[in-house]
Amino acid sequence: ESAKTSTAFFPLPPTSIELVHPLNGEGPIAKYLEKKPGGIHHLCFRSDDIEADVARLKEKGYQFLSDAPSPGAHGCQVIFIHPKSCDGVLIEINQPAADH
Repeated sequence: ESAKTSTAFFPLPPTSIELVHPLNGEGPIAKYLEKKPGGIHHLCFRSDDIEADVARLKEKGYQFLSDAPSPGAHGCQVIFIHPKSCDGVLIEINQPAADH
């Protein structure tokens, strides 16, 4: 609810596909869909040590949408790399919770 989205995950080991839909026509996904009516919103990569990966990427000049990882779906930690750092593609880095 805090992200104003509903999600569905489709596991395809060793990965999964997540479908994201705006709740009540609000939030960042709704704004994205107003600009681009479909397609890929972002790619997500799993991390075993998100803090180290963020530090390494910042050293290489990547810009992030936030200063630090924050709680995401399923108790994981997430952070997004700014699309300007990745040729216009939004990239998520995700570290699963210890029990996942």
